[in-house]
Amino acid sequence: MTQRFFIIIIIISAIVIVIYQQIQDHKIASTIITNGVYCKALVIDKEYSHGSDNITFSYKYNGKTYTNYGPDTKILPNKGDSILIKFLPEDPDGSFIIARRVYQRPYNQNE
Repeated sequence: MTQRFFIIIIIISAIVIVIYQQIQDHKIASTIITNGVYCKALVIDKEYSHGSDNITFSYKYNGKTYTNYGPDTKILPNKGDSILIKFLPEDPDGSFIIARRVYQRPYNQNE
């Protein structure tokens, strides 16, 4: 009986953690959607890791260059593509949303 109770507690705890994380992710995404700024970024690398494609991209905001990493989402950009990202202006290297693939041509960070 004690072992069953322990397993049930672990399963319930895992479910609560997953639900909490989903709520937090939704809050962050909502804040970015509401208060974020758009910026063009260059996909500098694409790799398959942990069951999905992930991209590394670089962008310039307020004169400083940032590099960030995340899943490629449904827009399927390739290395060298430009993407449109959105992030909070007070945290430009923090959480982000990939809005869309902009175009497939050489990227110019001065644009």
